[in-house]
Amino acid sequence: MDAEDFSWDKVDAKFSSQMRLSGLNPSHRIAIAVSGGADSIALCLLIARWKRLTVQREGYARQGVGELFAYVVDHSLRKDSAEEALLVKEWALKLGFNCRILKCKWPNGKPSPGHLQEAARNARYSLLSQACIQSGVQALLTAHHANDQAELFILRLSRRSEIVGLAGMAFAADRHPVLSTMHCPARSSLVLVRPLLNFSKQELYVVCKQSGQAWVEDPTNANLTFARNRIRKALHEPEYLLLKKEVPKVIEFCRKMRFSIDRDRDFLLRDVARISHDLGNVTVDVQKLVSRGITDIVTHRAVAAILQFVAQRAKPPRGRVVEMLLDRLRLGSLQGACTVGGCYVFPLPGSKGSKAVFCFSPDSPPPSGILKSTTQELDSFLSPESCMWSGLGMPVHTHRSSVLSAAEPVVVEDTNLIGVAPEAVTMEKPPSRVKDFKLLGLISEDGAALLENLTSEMAIDTAKSSVEQTSESPCLMTTVGDRMMKRISSGQVLNYMDRFCVSLNHKATDISRTSDLNTAEEYCGFLRDGPLLYVRHYVDRDWQYLSDLAKGRSQEWGQGCNFACGELTGNATTGYPCREIKLCKTGHGEEKGTSIRNTRGLSILECNRDLLNVAQRKTSPMAGCQSYKVSKAREALEILKKFPKPIRRSLPVLTTAQGLLLVLPFAGFAHCKIFSFTARFCPRNPLGGGRASWH
Repeated sequence: MDAEDFSWDKVDAKFSSQMRLSGLNPSHRIAIAVSGGADSIALCLLIARWKRLTVQREGYARQGVGELFAYVVDHSLRKDSAEEALLVKEWALKLGFNCRILKCKWPNGKPSPGHLQEAARNARYSLLSQACIQSGVQALLTAHHANDQAELFILRLSRRSEIVGLAGMAFAADRHPVLSTMHCPARSSLVLVRPLLNFSKQELYVVCKQSGQAWVEDPTNANLTFARNRIRKALHEPEYLLLKKEVPKVIEFCRKMRFSIDRDRDFLLRDVARISHDLGNVTVDVQKLVSRGITDIVTHRAVAAILQFVAQRAKPPRGRVVEMLLDRLRLGSLQGACTVGGCYVFPLPGSKGSKAVFCFSPDSPPPSGILKSTTQELDSFLSPESCMWSGLGMPVHTHRSSVLSAAEPVVVEDTNLIGVAPEAVTMEKPPSRVKDFKLLGLISEDGAALLENLTSEMAIDTAKSSVEQTSESPCLMTTVGDRMMKRISSGQVLNYMDRFCVSLNHKATDISRTSDLNTAEEYCGFLRDGPLLYVRHYVDRDWQYLSDLAKGRSQEWGQGCNFACGELTGNATTGYPCREIKLCKTGHGEEKGTSIRNTRGLSILECNRDLLNVAQRKTSPMAGCQSYKVSKAREALEILKKFPKPIRRSLPVLTTAQGLLLVLPFAGFAHCKIFSFTARFCPRNPLGGGRASWH
């Protein structure tokens, strides 16, 4: 569109049709990701006009109109980025947006050039998602346009992506920026909408010019180190102009194919998969999965979706790993077990291999998303106070006596998010190469030659960076051996491995400041001095510990029980007990002076009247605790016998920094009565990735 052909009526109508497809209206709280470039500035102009015109035309009441937000991300990668962000914020405020600047932090240093774009994108979407949830935003709009889609298609084609990847960016899709917590009734999601995918970059320039609105040009876009910038530059050269006309037709075909494949995948998952909503493992009917009449790509997508869901990875597994698993499943029964894509896959006991169980493998590397959060982001984001639905409440996890029988049919959300579904295209072997598109008449012979030439150049240039890697941010995990341990404090609700929401509470944390202890059993030395408590996965030695405890043979039960043995006597001056008890492994104490100190010497507590009460009763305050944990250990062993070993190893438990088991919530074991540690399976990403629209 040139300036001479420009018409606001046409532009408004075109944009309004996209907003109707998205299902959004002026009553929704909508946010725009604003970079300051011509495309995002044009989106601000168009959304502001759309809202004003729609309200006038349809007569929305003032109180029924949602707020418009603009978020400017300062990546902190250029020296003038902060000043530029302030300028863009000023423009957004003048256009009527509630605008905020979101600043990226790189505590480990700026990412290397080879990972710069991916790291910036991950940081950007993390900040945008958090801002949206905190502001109650329902939809986040980005300014990706038709040129971006074409560049992505060529980039992925050069990297030999299959038809699913060649479909490019969805028009609208669910994002899942935060985990549900036990205070939220459902998974928290945010709709990401790209309303400019049928606008060209040139059209957006014209919108800005006709509005008299300035914009900024990011110098990074001219850096030919990045493959996308090289593709963008090539498409502006005269010899490649034909591709601008023909590539969109190919992309449209790929999008229809993707819709068809995802629809068939979801039907297959509903038929063959059962989810244990307590533990997050999936049981698959192998014979149905590999039955005739199901194309290979649909079966592949279904298995990849299960692996991604169980492991909660940011992306489904790639390469030959899924095909290698399918080769075993195509025999009609699964013989033996294997580890694939962060999952342990084994035959369901008693099924003779006709059913396979996919459960999380804690020995595999953690999901990449875990390494991309900071403590401040996660803790504040998942705390009950900041949760959008904290007032609705949700029951905490309750144990089910049978693990695998508790599995329920899969409920896969409709892949078509909004509007009318695009026309489906079904083929036995979907095309994914230039010659395939030429045979289907989607591209001319000249266009195919140009596309082959361009993708070949890009393939050579990007060969060294074809394997995706991620720059690491501060890790919230502590590695102990090959296990990941995550610190937790009383009152916290946080996520573990993007799979479980866990919370820790107790009745008393510091006996020196607590005067309402009613019984000696309410006091526990593990919590008195604010020690380091961690969440980790169950390990085999936990079984041995429970077994020894149940038989009264454990040598560790007294750890943390500062007054397990020895009598306390009153001080002649204060009347308070003041004898130090130092624990050895057997739980027996040694007198050491005029204070009370635990084995690790974490702190010295002043004498407390409650201890005097204990001394006067001449009883061991942890005697009741010992009896309690022994009975709980016996109950837990009976419950754990019903869990296959791989599923046991996927369970979260609460431990000390030294790894001593304190609470195993799925088996009902607790070290003492005051611990309240709960865990609920709350996956970050749903099976199949959630809803998407490929208009």
